[in-house]
Amino acid sequence: MTDHPLPLLHGAHHGLPQGDDQLHVGGGCACSSSNISDEVRAPQNASAPTASTQSSSQFWRSLDDKSQTPEFKQWQHNEFQEGASELVGEDRRSFLKLMGASMALAGAAAAGCRRLPEHQIHEYATRPENRTPGTPVKYATSWDLDGVGRGLIVTSVDGRPIKVDGNAKHPVNLGSSDSVTQATVLELYDPERSHALLRKGVKSSLVAFREWCATQMPKDGLAILSEPSSSPTLGDMKARLTKKFPGAQWFEWCAANSDAERQGTEIAFGSPMRPIWNLAAAEVIVSFDSDFLMTHPNAVRNARDFAAGRRIDETDPKHDPKKQTMNRLYVVESALTLTGMNAD
Repeated sequence: MTDHPLPLLHGAHHGLPQGDDQLHVGGGCACSSSNISDEVRAPQNASAPTASTQSSSQFWRSLDDKSQTPEFKQWQHNEFQEGASELVGEDRRSFLKLMGASMALAGAAAAGCRRLPEHQIHEYATRPENRTPGTPVKYATSWDLDGVGRGLIVTSVDGRPIKVDGNAKHPVNLGSSDSVTQATVLELYDPERSHALLRKGVKSSLVAFREWCATQMPKDGLAILSEPSSSPTLGDMKARLTKKFPGAQWFEWCAANSDAERQGTEIAFGSPMRPIWNLAAAEVIVSFDSDFLMTHPNAVRNARDFAAGRRIDETDPKHDPKKQTMNRLYVVESALTLTGMNAD
């Protein structure tokens, strides 16, 4: 609070008529002293703001509110259900009583009488061997990221995959996995996932696709777009397709790609290559804007080998702990990455 002089009281005791008894506070507003909570009146010479002056052109919450289009006005009108702003026939207290009783009855009904949606359960016509309903089953699979395969172990319950982990017998990740690998299980339950063949955004069929292939694939100008893959099966299919249709072109694209790495190896060695580093045996590591511990396709193996080079094994009788050294990491990058955060 700040110290201000008390306002002067002007009223009947100062010679004003009793009917015009007023309390003037700093000249800003005038309040009737007979009933100070009845009304607040502005002085006659003050220009009080009105609804017309505070129009939507002065105060608005969004561009639609400022433009006041017919669609926006209709949306404002239908924001709440019909009759929500009206209270017909009942006062507020009765309305709250009825709503409280309704919520209590709805809670009791939901707890004891709720009907769940019906589902048709289809049993196995011939149950597979070693399969018990409700018992998790694990199987080995693989997943490609920018052409680098990762061995995975998927846990499935009644035919529904629920967990993805690394395969300890795979040479790339050696049983480890990262956040990207763990999130791949969500792709199977993505509601936006395509459920049918599409042609120009319209649902098509396998029969129509085969008819299109019979007429269009022999022609020149055929282009095929796919993700990078190290799958031998996909590689064999690509070789047979390009041999049968010499005019076809095969393109690969991935959102998280290593194009800069391929271009650099092409400059250095004459052809694009994918380097495979043995970081566990490296003593000095220099990275030029390469986040090989996080975003690299082989990041899981790189992180494992990098951690092994940082570890001093005091239990190894063949190596003296005092003579063991950790690797050194030097990073030059334009933005902070996980690899840069581990630099020395």
